[in-house]
Amino acid sequence: MNNGGTLTWDFLQRNLLEQVAIYRSLLSLLVQENHVLIHHDVDVLAQLTPKKDELNAKAFRLREEYLQIVGSIMVGEDVKQIAMDHLIVLAPERVKPQLLASKDELLALHGQMKQYQFMNTKLVEQSMKYVSYMLKQTVGLSQENQQIYCHQGYAQPLGGQQALLSIVA
Repeated sequence: MNNGGTLTWDFLQRNLLEQVAIYRSLLSLLVQENHVLIHHDVDVLAQLTPKKDELNAKAFRLREEYLQIVGSIMVGEDVKQIAMDHLIVLAPERVKPQLLASKDELLALHGQMKQYQFMNTKLVEQSMKYVSYMLKQTVGLSQENQQIYCHQGYAQPLGGQQALLSIVA
């Protein structure tokens, strides 16, 4: 263990603040995505996806940088196994409050993001089930010797090359 120099602890503080900012932005996008999924606004959803991808890439880079900084503080130790609480104990007194605040905020953001990711996943799954059901219904109607009831009130056989959409139109 090296216990890091002043500059290393400053880098760690900066990195954690940047992570907090990125995860706040990601949470904001997840909340927007939730509203978009509820209101079935596919165009807005398509705009959110590249933004989420970009923020996830930044979060990944910050995480890698974080591991490098921790590696310079905890020389010779497996940085992926070092808990933030352990770093806070080792940190100089002047940076402990900020490290603790960043840790608490990252944990809170993680919990909120996890909730929205779960809800959004369920909404997407629900939409996919609906689309799958409707496709099965449409495919089922296109089989030979079935009749459909048209908007004009009469039955018409559906089969062969005849398509459901052309009959309904």
